[in-house]
Amino acid sequence: MDEILRNILASLKNILIVVICVGFLGAGMLKLVELPSVKAEFLYWNFPIWSMYLIGLIEVALSIGVFYKPTRIYSLFALIGLMCSATLVHLTNDESGYILAPLSLSFLCVIIIYLEKIRG
Repeated sequence: MDEILRNILASLKNILIVVICVGFLGAGMLKLVELPSVKAEFLYWNFPIWSMYLIGLIEVALSIGVFYKPTRIYSLFALIGLMCSATLVHLTNDESGYILAPLSLSFLCVIIIYLEKIRG
């Protein structure tokens, strides 16, 4: 039974890693290709446009870092920090309805870190 549980946890971790990697790779690419709705959000928040490209590049780099085992934990912690920043941006712009996504992504990162630590 112990081996079955370990295999289930390992599979869960791998699925979550793929979800995080694909999600952040996609989100980063939308910023890098200057999707009009994303650009409008940055303008609404009074952020300079270059920050959209920087955040997009960071998201793409960290998604690759999560996929690569030696940098996984560091990348996950950096993504948690990035999602805390996104939560703060939404809260300071009276967009509390939008904080569920970054909080959920942070929670998934925490689960991966936990599974990484207990499973290796």
